[in-house]
Amino acid sequence: MRAVIPFVLSCLLACHPDPAKPDDSDPPDTGDTAGPSEVEFDDLDALIEGIMDSAAIPGLGASLMVAGEVVWAEGYGWADIDGGIPATADTAFMLASVSKTFVATAVMQQVEQGIYELDTPVNDLIEFTLDNPRLEDEVVTVRHLVTHTASLCDSWVWGAPGQEGALYTEGDSDTSLEEFLRGYLLEGGQWYSEDSFCSTAVGTRYEYSNVGADLAGFLLEATSSLALDDHSDSMIFEPLGMQNTGWHLVDHDPADVALPYAWTGGEFVSYGQYGYADYPCGQLRSSPRDMGRFLAAYAQGGLLDGERILESSTVDAIFDAQIPKVDSSQGVFWYWGQIGGRDVVGHAGGDYGVSTNMLLDPETGIGVVVLLNTYGDGSVWSAQAELERALFDKGEELLAARRWRDSP
Repeated sequence: MRAVIPFVLSCLLACHPDPAKPDDSDPPDTGDTAGPSEVEFDDLDALIEGIMDSAAIPGLGASLMVAGEVVWAEGYGWADIDGGIPATADTAFMLASVSKTFVATAVMQQVEQGIYELDTPVNDLIEFTLDNPRLEDEVVTVRHLVTHTASLCDSWVWGAPGQEGALYTEGDSDTSLEEFLRGYLLEGGQWYSEDSFCSTAVGTRYEYSNVGADLAGFLLEATSSLALDDHSDSMIFEPLGMQNTGWHLVDHDPADVALPYAWTGGEFVSYGQYGYADYPCGQLRSSPRDMGRFLAAYAQGGLLDGERILESSTVDAIFDAQIPKVDSSQGVFWYWGQIGGRDVVGHAGGDYGVSTNMLLDPETGIGVVVLLNTYGDGSVWSAQAELERALFDKGEELLAARRWRDSP
C-alpha cells in the first residue's frame, strides 16, 4: 500500500515562497527536558483521548520540540491491545514515508563526504544499469531520485501483508535490497514491468516513487562499506541518542514496537508486524521521543548535544527547492506546506495500520511529531491535523512564556 501522498495526510496542501531557514551559526548544546514549568501540558491529555475515541485510533505517540529541546513526549492508548502493552514516549511506531527523510540525511552525508554530488549520474554509482525502456539516452542523477523526478513509477503488487504475490512479508523480509532493485528495474526480473517507468523526460515531472527512494538508499551500499541501515546506526541514530529507532524489526525489542491495526467491524484487528525488501522507502520504526531529537538536530542546523550529523549549509540545501520549475515545495525528500497558517517543512507517511507526520517550523524552531498505529481516512487525518495544530500552539505558548520570563 505505502501511501504515495508524501505530505498532505494532514491537510498540508499549500505551496509557498521560500520562508526563513535555520540560522547558519552553531547553537548551544541542549538536551531533553521534562517540560518547562511556564506551560502546562495536561490539557493535551483530554484533547488526545477525545480525538482517539472519535476517530478510532488504537495507539498514538507524539512529541513537541522547541528550540532544540524535546519539551514534551507522550504515548496514549495501546501499542499491543491483546498483550495489554500501552503506548509510551519510547514506543517505536512504523514511520512509513517519513523514513525518506532519513534517506535524505544519509545521502547528504555522503554528498558532504565528497562520495558523489546531487548531479552525479546514478549509473556511475551502481553496478547494474538503470535504463528506462520508454526513453532514449536519459540520464538519471541523484537529485532526480531525491525529488521524485527520475521517471520511475511504483507498479508492484501492493497487497495486504500476507497476501500472495505481495512484497509485504511477515516480519523482516529475507530478500535483500539489491535483489529487489535488480528484480524490479532490470528486464526479466521477478517484479519487472515497463509500467515501472514513466514516459516523461527525466527531471520534468513530479511522480512520487517509493522505488526511487529505495534506489537512493541503495547508493549507501553501492558506494561505501556500510549499507543504509548500518550507516544510519552509526552516523544518525547513535550520535543523536535515538535508542528506540531501527530499520528492521530485529533491531527492536518486540514489546517496544506498536502493532499496526485496522478498525474493522467495530473492533481493532492487527495486521501483525510486517516488512518488505525495499525498506528505505518506509520501514523505519522510531519513538516519539527519538523523532523529537531528530527534529531538534535539524532545527539547529544539524547539531544536537555537541554531535553534528550535517553541516548547517547542508540542512539549508535539504530544505531548498531542488527543481523549482517542477515543484517549488520539494526539497531533498522534505516538503514545504502549511498548517494553521504556518510555513512548515517535513514529511507524512501512510501504510497498513500506519499514519504519521513530522513537521518543523524553521522560523520559530518548533517541531511536531504525531505517530498513529492505524491508517488514516478522513476522520483520522482530521484528528491528526487537529493535534498537530494544538502542539504548534503549545510550542508558541511556551516561546511567549520564555520571552516574558527573560524580558528585563
